[in-house]
Amino acid sequence: MRLIIRTLSLLTLLLIISCQNDESATTMERPHSPWVFRSVIDSMPRMVTLALHDNLWASYHTQSGALYKTWRGGVNFDGAVYTTVHGPQPSTLGDSWTENNFSEPWLIIQNEQESKAKFQYRGHEFVDGHARLKYELQTADGKIIKVSEQPEVIELKDGRVGFERIFTTENVPDGVQIALQTNVSSIALETAVQTDGNFEINQKKDRVYKKLSGLDLEGKLTLNSNGSTRFATNYTKKPLLENTNKIVGQEEEEDLPLGYKLIARNDCKSCHNTFVNTVGPSYKDVAKKYRNTPENVAMLVSKVKNGGGGTWGTAVMTGHPDVAESDIKTMIEYIMELDAETEAAALAKQAASANQNTNFQEGPSDIVEDEMFPGVVTKVYLHDRKLAKVADIEQGRKPDFESILSNIHLEGGDLADIPDNTGMVMTGYLKMPANANFVFRLKSDDGSKLWIDDKVVIDYDGLHGADERDGEIALSEGYHPFKLEYFQGGGGKMVSLQWTPYGGDGFEKVPATMFVHRKDQEPQVITSIGAKNKLPGNGAPLTDVHPSYDLTQARPDDFLPKVAGMDFMPDGRLA
Repeated sequence: MRLIIRTLSLLTLLLIISCQNDESATTMERPHSPWVFRSVIDSMPRMVTLALHDNLWASYHTQSGALYKTWRGGVNFDGAVYTTVHGPQPSTLGDSWTENNFSEPWLIIQNEQESKAKFQYRGHEFVDGHARLKYELQTADGKIIKVSEQPEVIELKDGRVGFERIFTTENVPDGVQIALQTNVSSIALETAVQTDGNFEINQKKDRVYKKLSGLDLEGKLTLNSNGSTRFATNYTKKPLLENTNKIVGQEEEEDLPLGYKLIARNDCKSCHNTFVNTVGPSYKDVAKKYRNTPENVAMLVSKVKNGGGGTWGTAVMTGHPDVAESDIKTMIEYIMELDAETEAAALAKQAASANQNTNFQEGPSDIVEDEMFPGVVTKVYLHDRKLAKVADIEQGRKPDFESILSNIHLEGGDLADIPDNTGMVMTGYLKMPANANFVFRLKSDDGSKLWIDDKVVIDYDGLHGADERDGEIALSEGYHPFKLEYFQGGGGKMVSLQWTPYGGDGFEKVPATMFVHRKDQEPQVITSIGAKNKLPGNGAPLTDVHPSYDLTQARPDDFLPKVAGMDFMPDGRLA
């Protein structure tokens, strides 16, 4: 019995020490928690992945010590471990900075002869806020050389990032050198690669991707024996290697809603799942329980901040006093959007029942359902002269770029790259779930104008700040063509289309499920506008299945996941 107690005490102590080390490693904000993890990646097993920065992730093969790639984006955490779905596995999101060309990169140089090193991965540790990968290399005569690698992000002053690798070697015999075959991409000049070792370039070629130019270098890095070697790469503004492992419906991490990112980097996934109840309720069930109103958002923010229980069973949610209230609000707003379609249908029915005698505006009768796709077609026109009204938008020429938005709600960072004197023309159809009399609200900075069924519903033209104007219309069930024109003259930027049933108690964004467009309206080249407005099929996640399919849960209803851990003794034995 004493032996069992001692063993449990030792395991608890080791786990506490391990957690403390991991916590101390977080000297900068990492884009995911945990920020170093082992999993399958892009169908490859036994990978170790590091979430170094929002714009820099790196993954390694533990079988060979080869860098797999560095990329900007993240990981689509799919599969049984993360989403209860069997079959899929985690996959990388976003284009790559560098993809390694060498499956067995480690070399031992002795008597001017190169040979492949026998490789053994020895795990990772956290030291002074960084992660270190530990390797062992074996020479032909059986001598063991220890190598550690510390991957880290370099944050450059102009907003770009770089990738730093610090190698440390021990027990290197006299007359022996350790070398690493490697390559880099997404650099502007050779001087973007810096090292205090010896990097011998064997191959150099130009690369062009999405009208951006850069260099690819391939060579051999010889490490300093029994010391440290720094190998750093300063990347171009954007990655130059396309992600070829994309799956249908997969979203780019850089374009994910901020709420999704904040959930990933906090401890939410320990107790919650998007679709399945675990320790706590699923996000989808939370969205169904509460209407998406400012009052309910404020109530849930307070609950997450202070903790609580009783609403969803016996489990008590721990408070999160250290998480910024603005971050919690962003996460709650993301969760509350998950049932937008259900709420939209309920609002439409509410409006219809309150207006039985209304003459509803009929939409076109020649709509072909199979030719309709989600989203708002948006054409953007840049001007070298001042705009003062929507009529100033030069719609007679080819737009400077086109996009498909999931809904019409652009503000703040969504329009950060849009210069002054820009015009936007948004077109498509409103898909009304029932006969309904709605009050639409157009909020914009600067001018905007809304047509539905070729009728002006709201005219809020001219130069002005972020204020709103309302217009009422009764629409029949089905499709109704609309057009919204908006221009940005100067100063603040935002445009949002909202609605409420006639006599309702508050306005909310028109949900994405209400916006569709004809397939023949789609632009040939789509440019993203805003991080929150991508669509399934255009680089965003599919959040539900077709009604002809059923989702079932195989595990018992009373199942609760158990949290466990393990650690290792200094000699490599499991504690």
